[in-house]
Amino acid sequence: MSIMSSRIIWSDNTVLKDVSTSLNNYKSGTLVLPLVAAEDFIYIGSDFPFNHRYIDVKVANDQTAGINVHLWDANGWKAANDVIDQTSIGGISLSQSGVLSWVKAEREVWARWDTNNEGEQIEGLTGLNILNMYWARLTFTGNLDVLTEIEYLGHKFSDDADLDILYPDLTRTAVKVQFKAAKTDWKLQHIQAAEEIIKDLKNRSIIKSKNQILDWELFTDAAVHKVAEIAFNAFGKDFAEEKAAAAGEYKKELNKAVYNVDLNNNATLDTAERTFRQGILYR
Repeated sequence: MSIMSSRIIWSDNTVLKDVSTSLNNYKSGTLVLPLVAAEDFIYIGSDFPFNHRYIDVKVANDQTAGINVHLWDANGWKAANDVIDQTSIGGISLSQSGVLSWVKAEREVWARWDTNNEGEQIEGLTGLNILNMYWARLTFTGNLDVLTEIEYLGHKFSDDADLDILYPDLTRTAVKVQFKAAKTDWKLQHIQAAEEIIKDLKNRSIIKSKNQILDWELFTDAAVHKVAEIAFNAFGKDFAEEKAAAAGEYKKELNKAVYNVDLNNNATLDTAERTFRQGILYR
C-alpha cells in the first residue's frame, strides 16, 4: 500500500515513529509493539475515509487487552461504533491475524485534516507535518506483551480456509512445498490477490483509492480465484488450463453488478451505494 494513500504512525510514549514503509508492504519489515496502554497509540492516516484494516500478527500478544477506535473530527477524537476485532481471542487483541473494522458514528463528521499546518493540528500528531488525510487512532485497554509484533497493516480479502473450499488441492502440504520449499500457507498470495483486485477496480474507474472498499468480504471469492491463478502460473505450462480457468472465474466474480464502495466519502455504505450499479464491465 502506497504511503501516499495510507500512513501509519506509532506513538511510543509521545515519541512519534513513522512505520508506514514497514507496515504498508508485507515484505518490507515488521513492528515490535511493547505497547503500554496509558501512553502509547497507533495512528492510521488515509486519503479517503475507511472502515477496516487487516492486521497481520507475526508474534502474538498473550496479555488481556481490547482495541478502541477513535476518529478525528477536527475538534477531537470521537469514538467509532460497532468495533469488531477479529484479532481477538478471549479478550486478547492481536492474539491472531484478522480484520479490525468499525462504523463511523452516524452524526459525527470525519474531517480531512493536517497534523500540524497553518493552525490545523491533530492531538497527538503535532510533531509531524502530514497534510490532508483522514485519521483513526487505535488505543488499547491493557498493556501488550513486550514481544508482540505485527508484520502488515492493510488489505486482505481471503484466507486459506476460503481457498480450501474452492481449491482444496492447493491447501495440501505437498502442493504448498512444491510452490516454495517450507511453505506453510498462501498468506502472501492472498495479500497480492487483494492488491490485484484493487488495481482492477481502479482500472475500471470504480474506485480511486483502496480505502473506498467498505464491504471487503464481497471480494472473497474473487481473491480466492486470483490466488489460484497465481499458484497455477508458478507451477508452469502443465497447469495452463487450470490457470486459465481460475483467471476466468476471477473475471466473472469481479464482474459484479454492485461493489459496495464508498462514493461520497463518509466511510458508510449508504442505500444508494448498496444499489449503485457499474455500467461498464470488461469482457
